[in-house]
Amino acid sequence: MEQDHRTGLAIIETVAERKGIDPLEVEPPLYESVDVDALEALFRSRAGQSTVTISFEYAGYLVTLEGPDTVRLTPLASDAAEETHSQDQSFEANL
Repeated sequence: MEQDHRTGLAIIETVAERKGIDPLEVEPPLYESVDVDALEALFRSRAGQSTVTISFEYAGYLVTLEGPDTVRLTPLASDAAEETHSQDQSFEANL
């Protein structure tokens, strides 16, 4: 059975877009911060139910997932001084 990695790809692509780099250049690998298969399984098991929200730190951001298709990035305090994109310094992508 082929696994769906849509959520993992959405996280990497959103971080890459925010940093202005190629998705292949995002460091560290996502699997070092979160169990991507577990995320995918959680969202699959909750399909059609109320939305679950998950947050974790990755690549200098607090990543917040509000369902499998919404990724919100908030710079961590140590990286916030480098970010000048918006007043609240958060970035959201709906996929």
